[in-house]
Amino acid sequence: MQQSEGMKQKNRLNHLLTAYLENRCFEAEFSELLVLLERAEQDPEIKQTLHTYWQTLSIPPTGMPPSMSEDPDLWFEEIYTEARMREGQITRPQPVHRRAHRRSGMLLRVAAILVLALSLSLAWLTLNPLSKGPSGESTVTMVEKRADRGEKVRFSLPDGTQVHLNSDSRLRFESPFGDSLRDVHLEGEGYFVVARNEEKPFVVHANGVRTRVLGTSFNVRSYGDQARATVAVTHGRVSVQELREESADEVFEPIILEAGQWANYDTSTDRISRGEGDLTEWVAWNEGVFLYSDKKLAEVANELERWYGVDIQFADPSLGECVIRGEHRNEVLENVLNAIGYAFDIDYRIEGRLVTLSGEGCESQNR
Repeated sequence: MQQSEGMKQKNRLNHLLTAYLENRCFEAEFSELLVLLERAEQDPEIKQTLHTYWQTLSIPPTGMPPSMSEDPDLWFEEIYTEARMREGQITRPQPVHRRAHRRSGMLLRVAAILVLALSLSLAWLTLNPLSKGPSGESTVTMVEKRADRGEKVRFSLPDGTQVHLNSDSRLRFESPFGDSLRDVHLEGEGYFVVARNEEKPFVVHANGVRTRVLGTSFNVRSYGDQARATVAVTHGRVSVQELREESADEVFEPIILEAGQWANYDTSTDRISRGEGDLTEWVAWNEGVFLYSDKKLAEVANELERWYGVDIQFADPSLGECVIRGEHRNEVLENVLNAIGYAFDIDYRIEGRLVTLSGEGCESQNR
């Protein structure tokens, strides 16, 4: 069942608030959060989400002067102005328009959340693309965005490129980008919708493969524990080239991929193969679909660990050799395990984050 727009907005706001409080909010996300706060006065659903989120906080905001708690209506503007000024440090300074009207108590509580975030946000300076050095000149900062096991993260890069990170992935890049290239380094899996800039190509480095584009949409899968890196193009055109560290002076001919095509780089043989057709296998995750087609259960278990943030073990290692296929859209882990159990004689036990699979498995089908 697809989420309603209201539920999507609620989940998005919760994500933005949490990211801001934990000092891992990206600049575009910060701007998006301020826009939502602006709308809270006229949007009951946003107000309710803010109220619910506030109630989940287990500690009061720190660093709040006593006078603020006595008359919150008087200090909201100071808090909001400080937040807007911080936004100016992160992007470009914007004029702060003070509100003449009084804010609701719910919005004031969220302002208190921003006070807590600001008091903890020294880490912002390490993410600031416009931070100044001793000479007053702009400095370059290495930024890292992560999606831990069991989560997926979406954010925007400074150039407007949209990035969707799959579970257990990270993306590193310099902010601001260089003068000639927009270089990013991926570990894991990511889907990119690249903002077009013909004068500054976008380049993804991943596990010995370099993907170069001007403006397009594509998926890169490159987990360190897998011997294959895959680039799949959904729109536009990309150039894929292998990079061998031991052959730094040797230039390898790039492969040009267009929409509906993919390239696989085998790290064990240093060979690139290509294909074309249905890209569902590589992009389904971006739509909340957990898909496995004719894969060994051991491989499926490995993906389940990333997807749901669990550890899976087999009571009998031979269970991992069973070949299985399936498709699950936004399903809870138990439903996926039940489907696997129906396909084979397999039982499961969940203890915290540990999942144990047992039974006869595909051996029972061979009798």
